[in-house]
Amino acid sequence: MEPRVDKESHSKRTVLTVKQSMVGRWEVCDTALEKPLADFGKRDEALDYARSIAATKAAASVQTFDQWGEPELREAYVLDATSGCTIRAS
Repeated sequence: MEPRVDKESHSKRTVLTVKQSMVGRWEVCDTALEKPLADFGKRDEALDYARSIAATKAAASVQTFDQWGEPELREAYVLDATSGCTIRAS
């Protein structure tokens, strides 16, 4: 059975990006903010952190970019209205 998605929450989507900074560290950014939320030495650590934030939001996406700035991965998170939990939709 497909989860029921809370459609109202889509208008308040959080977009998190994971990308390499000019100094070689991996930054987690919220596109609504100017400064990075955090930075890490390893890409996987930054991705785990972004995923953990996305899992707390009613609607969020995580996008990663490789060291050349090319898109790599995109995941969507939505609130399942049935369970009240945020789930990964893609």
